Amino acid sequence: MISLKEIKKYYGNVKAVDGISIDVPDGSIFGVVGPDGAGKTTLLRIIAATLKKDSGKYDLSGKDTVDNPEIVHKIIGYMPQRFALYNDLSLLENITFYAEIFGIAEEKLNEKIDEILSSFSIDQFKERLAGRLSGGMKQKLALACTLIHSPKLLVLDEPTNGVDPVSRREFWNILYDLREKGTTIVVSTSYLEEAERCNEVIMLHDGKILKHDDPGALKKSVPGRFYEVESTQLRRCERDIKKSFPEFEVILAGEKLKIFVPQDIDFEKRKKDMDGKCMIDNIRSSEPTLEDVFRYYSNTN
Repeated sequence: MISLKEIKKYYGNVKAVDGISIDVPDGSIFGVVGPDGAGKTTLLRIIAATLKKDSGKYDLSGKDTVDNPEIVHKIIGYMPQRFALYNDLSLLENITFYAEIFGIAEEKLNEKIDEILSSFSIDQFKERLAGRLSGGMKQKLALACTLIHSPKLLVLDEPTNGVDPVSRREFWNILYDLREKGTTIVVSTSYLEEAERCNEVIMLHDGKILKHDDPGALKKSVPGRFYEVESTQLRRCERDIKKSFPEFEVILAGEKLKIFVPQDIDFEKRKKDMDGKCMIDNIRSSEPTLEDVFRYYSNTN
């Protein structure tokens, strides 16, 4: 459905998007991750056809977005970080308002609204003012408004940012249902564990793609191994490892240390040295997370 070739966007001398090329398969969830300022929002606005690119080619369902703006906007649903909800209107009135904007036929309006209210499990709140909804419920309402015209492509910019874990899980369950119905979803997120739920992920840094693959392949791509270290004197252990073994990357992760060991190092031999120099209670191999992967490629970049 989506094909981007060498897309570039500049703000003055800043390269917000610098030569990005991706193909997003139909009916998939495509994740975009990266730190603030990496170019996520700019890229998503270009995909949502709300921001003009400076150069490159963007085809959507085989149509050039520049030559076919009206057709393109009919098949896109875009939910920015700050979606415009009207706090003094009820949940139902907000959805109805957006339905009228998108020109939903009156004879289909009630049926469409009832379908969305039911599938999102928000029908019992339809008379509540939007300003009195919880953060998670507001995000559900924003998504409902975005979907009112049944877009084939859904573009979501950090839709669960600041939402509690239960509401985040419910939101992603809705996305799974939409994917099963054939909707293509491009979503940016600041939660790396959410990116693991995507079919494919791109990691952005300074407007460029650091890495692009499915989550499993990304975790296998790092040339090295990760270990978790437990110690009753964690801070001292961290200082000792960093001082004695500068070739290791050491990260404090909650109540444990996480160590990255490059693949060309014989860790079993080095581990014996660590036992004598550092106050380690336990050390074990650890599967990398996408956060580990992103940190590795950001540092090597």
